[in-house]
Amino acid sequence: MSLNYTELFGDLGVLIARINSYLTEAATTLPDDLATLVSQFATRWLPEEGIASYYQGLQNQVVAWRQGVAGYADSRLLDPDTVLSQLALDPGSDLDTLLPALQQAMVDGSQTVKACTCTLGAVAPPAGAVNFGNGQAFTSLTLDGINGPALSAPASVLYAGRLSQLCVPSETMLLECTADSASDGLAEGSEQWSWTGSPAYPDLDYHAEGSGTGPSLTTANGYGLVSGDFETWSGNVPAGWSLALGTAGVHLFEDTLPANVYRGSAAARFVGDGVLPMIQLSQPVSPSSLTGRQLYHLCFAVKASATNSAAQVAALMTGSSGGTIGLTIAGSQLPLTWSLASAFLLMPVNLSSDWQLQLQLSGLAAGQEVWIDSLSFAPAVYHGGVAAAVVAGQSPWLRGDRLSWTVANDGAGLFQSFFRQHYQVQLPSVLATAQGTALTLPFLLLTQTPAPTIPDSWVA
Repeated sequence: MSLNYTELFGDLGVLIARINSYLTEAATTLPDDLATLVSQFATRWLPEEGIASYYQGLQNQVVAWRQGVAGYADSRLLDPDTVLSQLALDPGSDLDTLLPALQQAMVDGSQTVKACTCTLGAVAPPAGAVNFGNGQAFTSLTLDGINGPALSAPASVLYAGRLSQLCVPSETMLLECTADSASDGLAEGSEQWSWTGSPAYPDLDYHAEGSGTGPSLTTANGYGLVSGDFETWSGNVPAGWSLALGTAGVHLFEDTLPANVYRGSAAARFVGDGVLPMIQLSQPVSPSSLTGRQLYHLCFAVKASATNSAAQVAALMTGSSGGTIGLTIAGSQLPLTWSLASAFLLMPVNLSSDWQLQLQLSGLAAGQEVWIDSLSFAPAVYHGGVAAAVVAGQSPWLRGDRLSWTVANDGAGLFQSFFRQHYQVQLPSVLATAQGTALTLPFLLLTQTPAPTIPDSWVA
């Protein structure tokens, strides 16, 4: 048995087209009509004072139309004979069962819809905000296979490592520090944050979409790592670490000079001799503390005494199985003042017992120095189709500090947009470009295809 995608999505397409057309009525036609009436009446006719609420009632009726038609889309997807039986599901299965089965069937059958493209703006304090803390928040559109990427959006192993298409069309997200070390007794570097987007409205409402109130965040810290802050040392080796390559007191030093410390009272100073090809500092990371297919954020502060095109600085997680993930900085790009280097890392499924974090400094010239401090590692948190992590700076975060960024979704895929808004799921997709068709990364698509197998022309 196989699902007839032409019939199923053809039927869904005509329903979605009606739902989309009614949005224009509620969001554009009725407000324009109301504005015309109010402008004409001005203040001459007192009964016009109630017309705004009347028109809002009309808009709510249109929302009910849209939701009602969407109910028929639900019923079409749950048809026992043409859908559920083809997916080997029980006749009484609900949408929570049907949708992941449909996603998997589409992957297995190389079925795709047209993709949407999400974009994120730069993270910065909102206009007028003056923060005391000077750390940073980092964002990513990479999904993992463990976390639900948005409010009410289910997690899926199929999402792991794929780009999110689950953002709303346009909003500004805001992080605000709600508890700190100065007022609330928290340890510096473990501040609490609220996360909000634009207001969230009911399903298929006429208002502009928003992600609403999201989960709280905690400033990222060690998360199972020992002495990521490089505050405790013994014989020029930080506690919990081992110097696998190099000599303590020759290639690695504890540095307490204030100008060479990013946070706290000490930092790691690596010194090249022009002979040793690599200095490596490592520590074991228990696989039991990590979750495969989950996204994590790795960050550290770094500066160098000089650039060097032959050098490289890397922070890697690796073992005999599970591959190698991490970030690298080319020697020509080494900062000469303290800067934050970061990466979002998708944890492999199978981690070996010798999994470890390695700091590798290769190709350092004789006398060239590199300082590393304030290494943090923590799971990413999701909201509105976006992953985020907050890290500490040289000045601690305080209650009321705020950071924001813009989020956009071009809505280019009509099927994808409807499944995101109504079902909070992401379908396998391809992204058509002017030069051809480039594959996006929402699913396990490895070869180029000329066009989506389920075209948006069916939404008619």
